Amino acid sequence: MVIVNLQLSVKPEQLTAMKTRFASEVLPDTRNYPGCSALYMTENIDVPNQVEFVSIWDSKEDYDTYLNWRDETGLLAEMAEKYLESEPVFRFLNLEQEF
Repeated sequence: MVIVNLQLSVKPEQLTAMKTRFASEVLPDTRNYPGCSALYMTENIDVPNQVEFVSIWDSKEDYDTYLNWRDETGLLAEMAEKYLESEPVFRFLNLEQEF
């Protein structure tokens, strides 16, 4: 399994709109995508317009397939233009042990 941490720096004036849209339209489809085991939307306590998504996937290949699908639909480009201040940051972490 792999943990994916996606870090987004959101335009402050778009923060509420972005979180609302993701919660109602984007994240339910992500959570139901094959290979996604868990999905969390978080907000940095010290930097409120820093939104991070933490998800658990069966494999990085499953996540890559999902991300390619999102790219093909045009969602990634639309979200970047409308909501983001800078490029997203992706971190991929192998799940070594669970306690």
